Amino acid sequence: GEASLVATPVPARLAAGAAWSRPLALVLLGDSQQAPAGGEDLLQEVYRLTPAEARVALSLARGGVPAQVAAELRVSLATVRTQMKSIFLKTGTARQADLVRAVQAVLASTIR
Repeated sequence: GEASLVATPVPARLAAGAAWSRPLALVLLGDSQQAPAGGEDLLQEVYRLTPAEARVALSLARGGVPAQVAAELRVSLATVRTQMKSIFLKTGTARQADLVRAVQAVLASTIR
């Protein structure tokens, strides 16, 4: 497959209490053509997302829009929007496009 290298900032909140005091970045190298295994678990671990937030993030990363995600997950659009706000905070992103890039970068780093 095609190699990908992505660097994404680590939200200060996640780095708090660590042995370092400087800004951090997560650098990921992976195969961008390979589908990751355990995407939900990985997102929960990297960004401390809840299982429901991880499902929303994955659906958005696959190109879904909030209304489609709500229908796919059988929840209300308001629930998806609330979860997106929480996901933005946890991932240090502010827009859906930035979130999708961050999620895809983490997933692309999965090497089997």
